[in-house]
Amino acid sequence: MAAGDLTIDTGMPRQDGGRWLATGTVQIDGTLRTFAIAGSRGYLLDMQLLNVNGTGTAKVILNQNASGVETNGSAAIQAGDEGVYLEAPESTETYRYVAHFV
Repeated sequence: MAAGDLTIDTGMPRQDGGRWLATGTVQIDGTLRTFAIAGSRGYLLDMQLLNVNGTGTAKVILNQNASGVETNGSAAIQAGDEGVYLEAPESTETYRYVAHFV
């Protein structure tokens, strides 16, 4: 995988009560990128990221693309966090994600 790649686990998305659940892997770096998680008709309710290496932070903006335009079903994601790092990491990091949407 390279920065900007997203995979969705087999059998996803699936219903989880009154909402939908998607899980998978996302590869990110210090560039804010747009990832289509739920399609244009879905509205993301929440998204959790877990760095597979155990360390690192990520910035996630739900239902917005990397240009700041409202885009249902998409998440703008970037490795690093201005509150933690002075600059985002240059290397690519792998995260597992869990997202709920309606």
